[in-house]
Amino acid sequence: MRRTFRLAATVALSATAVPQRASAHAAAGARIFVNTNLIDDPGVADEATLPHPDGETWITDTHFEYDKTITPNLGIGVGTDWSFLAHQMGDGSKSRAGFGDAFVQLKYNWLTLPVHEFMSSVAVSQAFGRAGTVGIESGFNTTTLSGFFGKGLGDIPWAAIRPFAVTGELDYNMPNSGPTAGGFINTWSGGLTLQYSIPYLQSQVKTPASRASRPH
Repeated sequence: MRRTFRLAATVALSATAVPQRASAHAAAGARIFVNTNLIDDPGVADEATLPHPDGETWITDTHFEYDKTITPNLGIGVGTDWSFLAHQMGDGSKSRAGFGDAFVQLKYNWLTLPVHEFMSSVAVSQAFGRAGTVGIESGFNTTTLSGFFGKGLGDIPWAAIRPFAVTGELDYNMPNSGPTAGGFINTWSGGLTLQYSIPYLQSQVKTPASRASRPH
């Protein structure tokens, strides 16, 4: 088993309107956790993730996903990636593009603590390695067990950091079929995001009462 952690951090400026339960994001109390390019949010909702670029030096990747709730805490999703692999000078390779592994996912939100702006969920997904474009898809069917969390800092008394939130995802990937039988390697992967919400700052930190209490 190989442990390959691809942990990273990003700052997301949330442009969502006044914090409320939104169909495209996860909400815990006044906190809204935004779905980012890096990782999924910890909630279960009816939503569609449209293409957004995730570019590297020679690879541009866009992600499509549609999620539908079965119950308020249980949802099913389907999705795939579309990738463009640019020609790399000197190696003789050709540019190519197409769809990656298609997947289905079952996700369950098992804990939400509104007062502490905390949310956590678990998921199991199945990727189909031969359902995409030859040369783009992996060729392996892979089952992934995932855990998600989101924690807003609104319950901390220091006003300067209350608009911040942290979300995280940890995946255990288990290839279960492919062209080289017996050569599968289970891997770990994960990600972290650091989010800052301007609407939260305006509605929950700089409230009318707090502005009125300032000395003039």
